[in-house]
Amino acid sequence: MSGRVKRWQSHLPALRRDPVLLAMIAWTLLAIVLFVAFAGHTHWQVRVFWLFQPPLDALLAYHAWRSSRLATGAIRRFWLVLAAAGTMFTIGDSYQGALTVLDPHRQSATGGDVQTAFFGTGLTAVVLAMLLHPHPGRTGRDRLAFWLDAVTVLVGGAVVAWCFATTPGDSGAADVAGTLLAGGVLLSGTFAAIKMILSGNAPMDKVAALPMMSSAVAMSLGIYLANYAHTALAPLVFAVAFLPSPLIAVGPRIQLIVAQIAPVPFGERRRKPYSLLPYGSMAVAFGTLVVVLPAGDTASVWGAVLGLGVICALVAGRQLVAFHDNIRLIRQLRDHETRLRHQALFDGLTGLANRTHFHEQVTAALAGTGPVSLLLIDLDGFKSVNDTRGHAAGDALLCEVADRLRE
Repeated sequence: MSGRVKRWQSHLPALRRDPVLLAMIAWTLLAIVLFVAFAGHTHWQVRVFWLFQPPLDALLAYHAWRSSRLATGAIRRFWLVLAAAGTMFTIGDSYQGALTVLDPHRQSATGGDVQTAFFGTGLTAVVLAMLLHPHPGRTGRDRLAFWLDAVTVLVGGAVVAWCFATTPGDSGAADVAGTLLAGGVLLSGTFAAIKMILSGNAPMDKVAALPMMSSAVAMSLGIYLANYAHTALAPLVFAVAFLPSPLIAVGPRIQLIVAQIAPVPFGERRRKPYSLLPYGSMAVAFGTLVVVLPAGDTASVWGAVLGLGVICALVAGRQLVAFHDNIRLIRQLRDHETRLRHQALFDGLTGLANRTHFHEQVTAALAGTGPVSLLLIDLDGFKSVNDTRGHAAGDALLCEVADRLRE
């Protein structure tokens, strides 16, 4: 049984019994039931959508703050940023919920300027906190590779958002830019979370990080389904758009539960020397191009082509960094091999060939066809030097004899 399975089995009983997690799940299911019950009444679905989010946002802020009290250093800063982001989500969603109830004419499933500002600021702060979280043993070249990977994934998210979540001909420039930024930031957040977990210095356990990373996927799907908000799929659209709130909120609560069970309360110190995410971003962009290509010469096709070209250039740059790292590693291995061979064949004190080297040379000479001569030189009275003058004097004598032999 793997360590990962054992860890899950040790956490599951406590997670299943936690009343706060059960209450959050029940709250989410109730919202979904109301979305279905109010099918055809969009204004009521919008009210449920905004009124059910502030309690989850408040729990996110509170549990993130409690998690910060268990940590120190960079990990504590990360949880404080998450607590501040949860506070921003609470303020923005509460304002939008009150506006939805008090002024029905200003109802919006996508949020107003105030809610968008608070949400965007909080989400950007969390993504930056993950991207800037320190990693052990990272060199300047490693940091360059990391940011190349991050930009690659950002462009991949923008390509998907451009092709599936926007209608360039029918949407304003601000809406298109906002959708592209949202898609890129969400995918970059997922990338940052995964890299942070694999870096060896993660500020949370994988069990707590999994639902929070899943929220980015739900957000991306919600951006795509937003175009169907006024169709028969409206309950599904609202449910998917609402799902990121509980997924993000349960992460800090799970972290608190894990901290009471696990000997290491935060992430494992395990680091992978490679990243497959940029290649996944390239595959996503290529798949997007294949999907939109039958539409002909459209803005979506050219956007996908441009995005794929940028991704290929970034991946090529990433490979150049990797090649330089490989060359440096090969040189280090060769130097290490040379040092080991010298240590194995030469005496450390005198620098002359040792017995192992002597046997190699004699074996090679005897294997030949020509005559072989062997000269034996003995150093008379050497033991008395060690006994009367000490080993330091004996070492000095050996070094002097070795120098004379070399001359």
